[in-house]
Amino acid sequence: MSEMLTGGNPAQGVPTPPTQDDPSGRKWTWEEDGCTVIRSNARSGPGCHDNCGVLMYVRDGVLEKIEGDPENPYNQGRLCPRCLAFKEMLYHEDRLKYPMKRAKEDRGKNAFERITWDEAYDIIEREMKAVIERYGNEAIWVTQGTGRDINGYGPLMAQYLGTPNYGTGFLSGQACYAPRIFSTALKAGGLFVCDYAQFFPDRYDDPRWEAPEYILVWGNNPVVANSDGTLGHWIVESMKRGSKLMVMDPKLTWVAGKADVWFQVRPGTDAALALALCNVIIEEGLEDKEFVSCWCYGFDEFAEHVKKYTPAFAAETCGVPEDLIVEAARKIGRAKSCCLQWGVAMDHTSEGFITGMACFDLMALTGNFEKPGTMVAANPVWDMSVTWMPREKVWEGCSEPVKDQGRTMNFKYPALKAMAAISPDMLLEAMETGEPYPIKAMFMMQNNAIACMGAQPQRILPALQKMEFNVVVDLFLTPTALACADVLLPAACFAERIGITGHQPYALG
Repeated sequence: MSEMLTGGNPAQGVPTPPTQDDPSGRKWTWEEDGCTVIRSNARSGPGCHDNCGVLMYVRDGVLEKIEGDPENPYNQGRLCPRCLAFKEMLYHEDRLKYPMKRAKEDRGKNAFERITWDEAYDIIEREMKAVIERYGNEAIWVTQGTGRDINGYGPLMAQYLGTPNYGTGFLSGQACYAPRIFSTALKAGGLFVCDYAQFFPDRYDDPRWEAPEYILVWGNNPVVANSDGTLGHWIVESMKRGSKLMVMDPKLTWVAGKADVWFQVRPGTDAALALALCNVIIEEGLEDKEFVSCWCYGFDEFAEHVKKYTPAFAAETCGVPEDLIVEAARKIGRAKSCCLQWGVAMDHTSEGFITGMACFDLMALTGNFEKPGTMVAANPVWDMSVTWMPREKVWEGCSEPVKDQGRTMNFKYPALKAMAAISPDMLLEAMETGEPYPIKAMFMMQNNAIACMGAQPQRILPALQKMEFNVVVDLFLTPTALACADVLLPAACFAERIGITGHQPYALG
């Protein structure tokens, strides 16, 4: 780890300062103006990847308002409209509040009957056991959408049911965030993110932190999206402290309007631009030779490979000026520090997997890993990358995780197998054909597949309606729930239950 992460030098008598926020003596609840204030973290519907600190003001058991927690080092009191509008969702008249069941022949009709939780549990247990007895455990697919605080409960459900088939559902090619995670993990062993001072409780005031000289905002609009564990205001705070932007985006976004360099790139051509930038850096000898020598494998082969990806080639392919490519490459190559802020626009193209690799190659070529203002990484503390609940409520009596034994539906795609991920394409095909083995039951959590997940409703809808048993857990009666649910369960939000989450590597909430 760099000194930026460890801090101090005990051998020289310099104490190591804490790298995590110390909450000693900090209240988690108090009374204020007739309200009980509860300090918590928001990671739920209408959910996202972030884990923002919130203060919930509760009067007579009802949430009156929600504000950002100024003492939380992650968001420092800032909230986006997801949380500010949370109360509207929480008390919406259409929220699901009770377990419900419906006869299989009434799928597609709003003919649900309210039942008790015990009855719902009994039905689920009976029907799932029947599927397991007839077809085997792997015939159950446990799947979820983007309700991020359920990331821990999905694997647990799959574990209880004994199926290896758990993961996001119906998104062909896992084409959202996963291509970047998978491709860069294969290259670098993990997902690295921009250094926006996330590792320090006092954030930008810590003397060990340095603002990136350049932030490459690639296919992302962070001040609007707040996506993938990044808050847009982090980029703005870095800009205030001297960071310059280089933006790759077909649209003139707010950040593109503030950029030192803006590439109005033709959609789907990002890999060509990344390789052309590498071409110029190598041709002009601007690569970080020490970093490449110590940490990079295959540089000579890579240098030979990118010779054909000239600025002229990329200019024609990407629809951007040739001289702008050369200018940007020189700025990246000569910068003291540079980091990559990317978004799902990259994942959503057919070459997204290799584009992530090319962008990481650009960062590695210029030595922009594990030093202040560059790409940094850390594992989630205590390996808590998923939602957690008290041991006596979950883990006691839970079977061991399912061993793969070649039955996980991913063996056509080695990259997915390397990441222990399922293939939604293979599973949908198995629902339709029964090959390589049948899928007969679904346990779906916050996954509105026929309306917004996979863009193949003409395949997904009949496949779901063919299932012998479907459980849907959600906040509202979605089109997918209406189409296929036999048992419909209401989902709970962060304000309605307790748990611990650690999606980000630098914070628990």
